Order: sequence, then structure tokens, then C-alpha cells
Amino acid sequence: MRRNRSIRIAALLPVLTALACHEIELDFSTRGGEILVPDDLYSVSVVDDRHSVAVGYWGAAYWTEDGGDTWRKGQTDTKLSLYSVSMADPERGWAVGQLGLILRTEDGGRNWTSQPNLKQDEGSHLFAVTAIDANTAWVVGAWGTRIRTRDGGATWSDQSFTIDEQHQQFVWLPPVDQDRVRRGQKVYEDVGLNDIDCLSPPSRRCWLIGEFGYVFYSEDSGETWQRSTIEGSIELPQINMGYNKLELAPEDVEQLTEFASAVAGEEHLNVAIESVASAEEIRVFGQSDDPTELFEILEARSQEARTVLEDAGVLSDRLRLRGQPPWDYEDFLAEDPDFLKRYLDGRRSSRPGIRVRVLQNPYLFTVRFTDERYGLIAG
Repeated sequence: MRRNRSIRIAALLPVLTALACHEIELDFSTRGGEILVPDDLYSVSVVDDRHSVAVGYWGAAYWTEDGGDTWRKGQTDTKLSLYSVSMADPERGWAVGQLGLILRTEDGGRNWTSQPNLKQDEGSHLFAVTAIDANTAWVVGAWGTRIRTRDGGATWSDQSFTIDEQHQQFVWLPPVDQDRVRRGQKVYEDVGLNDIDCLSPPSRRCWLIGEFGYVFYSEDSGETWQRSTIEGSIELPQINMGYNKLELAPEDVEQLTEFASAVAGEEHLNVAIESVASAEEIRVFGQSDDPTELFEILEARSQEARTVLEDAGVLSDRLRLRGQPPWDYEDFLAEDPDFLKRYLDGRRSSRPGIRVRVLQNPYLFTVRFTDERYGLIAG
């Protein structure tokens, strides 16, 4: 039976109504601290049928030990917003929020103390925390943040998502960050990890989600993570074209038109278009001293597919051209001599042609599992 469940909410009162099937009393007495009605509450952790803690805007934190009949305000000593709370047991847990803030309570939410950590120094916002037990917790947030404690929060280890020279975001980094990557320094991935959920022991299952359809799972409490996939994507077989050919054959136009008809009404889905070249085309047209002809071939093929899809009803702002030629490649060669070679290797295929697929890249905000097999993700 899971003891800890943290639920994100836009407003607390509807959730409290669901938790306690009776009238809710807001206690404005000074015994627990006055409840300020303007407080917006973003997260609540339900430990059992009596103990819960909620946190939110302007450092607000509230606790109940009578199933929600009365709520009292905790002491956080911060004006930063708290985005998530997770209690390991009725007494101990964590809350996280703006600018790397991590708070710890050991008295059921009455008092909170700040825990220094790397992300506080970097100023990265923290969006979610999950307490595995009283000593172990995971926290995720902006800029690929993924940190863990095993000693109650005395120390936090950094396992955030970083960029290397093979990462797809590398070419878009400013030169100063590219130099840091080459020197082996950390440059964090520009992705927000919005939620993480770990089942209580003896289970060792965890899940984390975020922007761009990021879904990861762990079977060993986060020692290792594997990328998951969202099923249901539509992908066409590669449209093969002849050597140095730019125009689609009539049967390929028909195939793309049917594909467009199937996704035209699914406005939440984007479509990726990616051109590839044969080894011979790269050898002949992709000379290292001037790859302009190969760039023109790849770009023309992508534009050909794009025109067919637009004519068939897919709006242009849903089309994503992948692997487009880096016309400014010379700007990168001085610091990265293999830049052009990596690009050409990425365009190489056994047959020249065009690849078209649906992009499942939603922004995911919340993940919850009831056991090791069954869960839901919302976004």
C-alpha cells in the first residue's frame, strides 16, 4: 500500500472536499498561524487518512492531522513559491520550489528548514519532489534538473541531463557553451522535467516526465534510467528517390496526401520531415570544401514533401523540417573540425529519399502510478 501520494492542484479547496466528505473549517486562530485566503496552493501530499501537507505561493505551507477538518499554517521563513511537497511519513518530508529551494520538515509540516544544494547556487527552479523514504528523495526541475538525496537532504547528488557533442542541442548552443562542452564541463539540457513519482519500498519503480514528450522509468529507485516511448505515432516507410532526384513520383504524392488526411484534424500533433542522401550523393555533392550542392538537394527534397502536406491540409506551423543543412557550417569548423562530417553522417542512408513521421512531443506535467504496472500521465 502506498503511503505517500503528492497531487498537483490549481486550487486546494476542491481537493480537500474530495479528501474529507464533510464540511471544511478554515481555522484562523493564532495557534497554527493565520490562514491567508489569497494563498494559492499548488501541491498536497496525503500521507494517510489523517495527515496531509499542502504548499504553494509565497512560501505558504499548511498541515492537517485530523483528515482535513482543520488546517494550520506552517513556518517556512521564505517568500519563494513552493511547487511540490512529498511526505515520507506523517512527520518527515520535503517541499521544493523557486530558485532551487528545498525545504525539510520533521514535525508534520509545522516547521520547515532550508537544505543547501547545487541547484540553489545555480538558481534553477524545482518543480517536483518524491519521497521514497525518510532519507531518500528525488527532485526534478528546470534545465534538466534531476537530483537525489540518501541522507535526509544533508547532501544532494546531481544527475541532471547534460549535453555532449553528439547531443542534438549542441549545434544550437552559443560558442561559449560549446567550448565548455568540449572541455568536459557541464552544460545542462534545456528541458523542463515537471514531475517524478516513485513507489514506496519494497518497490523500486520510479517514473519522471517533462517537456517534449520526455518519459523515463527506473527499476532500481533511480540508479539507472531508461527512455520510454509514447505509442501510437504514425510513420511512413521512407519515400525512396533516385540519384540526384528532387521531385516526388505521383504514387508518393498520393501516399503523402493520404497521410496528411489522417492527421490533418489532429491539431495537437506535429509532423517531422527529414531528407536523406545516398553515400554516392554525399561523395559527389558533399565535398568538404563546398557541400552546397548536397545542401540544395536535401533542402529541395524537404520542401517538396512540405508543399504536398500543406496542399493536403496540414498547417505549416505543424511541420518541422529535421536535419536541415547548416549553411553556416564554416562558423563551427574552427572550434569543431568534425562538425560537417557528423552532419553528413547523419544524412547518410542506403537509399536517397524523404522520411515523414508524426511527432509525439507533448508537454507532460503530472505522472502517478498506483502500482508497478498501472499509471497515468497528464499534460
